[in-house]
Amino acid sequence: MGFFDFFKPSPFSKAHSMLKKNNLVAQAMILKQANQLGYTSFSKKNDPSVFTDSHRDIEIKMLVGQKVNIMAAAGSINRFKKAKEICKECKLIDGENLFKQYVNLYEYYVTNYNKLGGPSSW
Repeated sequence: MGFFDFFKPSPFSKAHSMLKKNNLVAQAMILKQANQLGYTSFSKKNDPSVFTDSHRDIEIKMLVGQKVNIMAAAGSINRFKKAKEICKECKLIDGENLFKQYVNLYEYYVTNYNKLGGPSSW
């Protein structure tokens, strides 16, 4: 590590800036919070890219309570996939795993939409 390496932005800083530049402000806020609280706070111990079942259930209840429809959830999947790719580009593995959790969550929500009680109207 050279002297000037101290002045380079960290992987977190790079990813956070790129998320904001790509109009992924909500994902930038999630990343910042995860950086402060610990990226794996709600992860399964054996797989950091998956939420624990209890945390997934809490997130699902919030989506149902907010009446998130399939179209909005599909849009969120794409935004979280983009956030995951940005973290990968910036070599922020914890961020990549974090956004993979959200991709998994929203895919689960869409797949089980009717069973989970998603809103019946668009």
